[in-house]
Amino acid sequence: MKAVVSLLFLFLIIQSNAQSLIDILPRTIHLNFDTTGASRYAPVDERNFGQFNIRLDIANSSNSDIEIDSNLKYSFILVPKVLHPDEKGILIINALGQLLSIRDKNDTIKWYDKKEYNLQIPFTMNGKLAVENIAFINTYEKPKLVDVDTTIWQLDTVVKQIVDATPKSKRVEVYIHKQITVKNRTKEAFIYPEQFVAWNDSGDWLNGESSCFQIATRIARIGIDLNMGEKQRFGVHANLIIHSIDYSNIDIIFLKLKSDYANYARD
Repeated sequence: MKAVVSLLFLFLIIQSNAQSLIDILPRTIHLNFDTTGASRYAPVDERNFGQFNIRLDIANSSNSDIEIDSNLKYSFILVPKVLHPDEKGILIINALGQLLSIRDKNDTIKWYDKKEYNLQIPFTMNGKLAVENIAFINTYEKPKLVDVDTTIWQLDTVVKQIVDATPKSKRVEVYIHKQITVKNRTKEAFIYPEQFVAWNDSGDWLNGESSCFQIATRIARIGIDLNMGEKQRFGVHANLIIHSIDYSNIDIIFLKLKSDYANYARD
């Protein structure tokens, strides 16, 4: 699949639209990687945001039906699948991080080392290929949309308290709840995940709940639940992804929660 995608991207570079008959909003997406707090310990190439999807508004201004080229129907999803003339819909860029990593194989410079790059989206119109470009602009600085109170937690003391409070006749159950306070730096609403959850057998990455909430007020709070079972020493990570309603501005903020404490052989 990756080989097919790579070959297709090479072919798309040759194609261009002098005047677009496909309206996509936004055409430019600002992707900001936080460089403060826990993010200092996680280079961009180690960030796991491969499954992050972007939803864009799309309208067909042509006189023909349009649809996504079949070779990339899993990377780009059009809703509805066929967009008729003068019809509006949604364009989903599926698994953005994974898609951009695939494209790396065609470039001498990786996408996250560029200040600006284009993502080419292939449509078919009247049996011909029509390529549309979405521009991504990378920045590396503190979050632009929000202020976050904490991004890194050292939980040794908390885990020790749980272990010490557990009777020796019972199994240790490490459950920790934390909360992130997010302050809106703009006058606009943004979308944020409701909650992050980690289990003792779910690997090192926190799972962000799929349901997201919109907030235009000053403060939002995001819960983090760690269900570690008997695991006392652990390190879990997450990307807190906050974006504007139209996805034109996206903050990617790295979170890290860690415990180096362990007393499995309690006296």
